[in-house]
Amino acid sequence: MSSLPQAASHYAGMFRNGATIWPHVLTAMDRRWPSDRPGWTTVLTTKSKQAPSHTVPPETGDVPDRWIRHVYRAAHLLPFALRPPDPYIVPDFLWTEDAAIDVPFWLEMEELYESRRGQGKTPKTLLENIDYLGKLSRQPLRSAKGHMVIHPSAGDHMRGARCRLGAAICDNTIYWTAVPSRDEAGYLVALLNAPCLDRAFAQARDSGRHFHLHPWRKVPIPAYDEADSRHVRLAQLCTSAESLAQATLDRALATSPELQQVGLTARIREALEADTMGREPDAIVAELLPDQALAAST
Repeated sequence: MSSLPQAASHYAGMFRNGATIWPHVLTAMDRRWPSDRPGWTTVLTTKSKQAPSHTVPPETGDVPDRWIRHVYRAAHLLPFALRPPDPYIVPDFLWTEDAAIDVPFWLEMEELYESRRGQGKTPKTLLENIDYLGKLSRQPLRSAKGHMVIHPSAGDHMRGARCRLGAAICDNTIYWTAVPSRDEAGYLVALLNAPCLDRAFAQARDSGRHFHLHPWRKVPIPAYDEADSRHVRLAQLCTSAESLAQATLDRALATSPELQQVGLTARIREALEADTMGREPDAIVAELLPDQALAAST
């Protein structure tokens, strides 16, 4: 297979990796219910199957309501669609600088982390771990304005989706960026999901199945230009594709609730391929990036 031309995108340097909100046994919730204390929630953490966290039983305790944050992982990310994010325990003082909050349950989680953490450069505390290199605290708050575009850090095929900025936190299986307009976000999502660029995205990877930031350094996606009718049309088509993807997702889960990301992605791509409007973005993308789309199926 011959290599396709590569060059940096306008968006190179704009995407960031999500946060390492881990171990899940200390941060992810299996269940939650109202606490007897107003403004607080009682949580039950999830059970881990991975060492060394597999020896930690699920823990129950109270946390402030505002600490309950929703998190997107790659498993939630589908072409043009997102499954509902999962709830996690994320201390609010990462954003408020109020590090003096005394939450006994969090102190217990910190002790469990420190007793099982690795050696070397492993962050010394659970809080340092989930905010490693500022990957969590730099993410937008719920009240942020704008839109977020996300894609997976790895996979057999590229896929992308958009959501309101601050709608949820991204974990480290996802890369994200903020853009000011819904149309620009739609334009980027249409490009990420274009079948004709699948080979170009795959060749951008340095090794294995990991995309990381390589697509933005090697696939020359141009800046969104509202004066370019093709860019505007891609943004419009993204909205139509989102509706089709969401309807397909709803039907698939209603009939086959056991389906996960791979199966759901296949269903959505089949629906898009079968729909005239679902195929239109690919033709436009091939005009914008003819060298990268050239012989994409060969």
